[in-house]
Amino acid sequence: MFVPDQGSPATVGNLFFNIGVFALITFLIYLSCMAMVRIEDRKQARRRRNS
Repeated sequence: MFVPDQGSPATVGNLFFNIGVFALITFLIYLSCMAMVRIEDRKQARRRRNS
């Protein structure tokens, strides 16, 4: 990976890029967690209906 010097104007662009990547990864993790919770809720709902 290429890391520019502190005084380089590209640092600001890299900062925004890193924030965007971090937000995207966090969003994907959040979506996967929500999907797992929904799947678990469906399983529990089926068990309640059966019992």
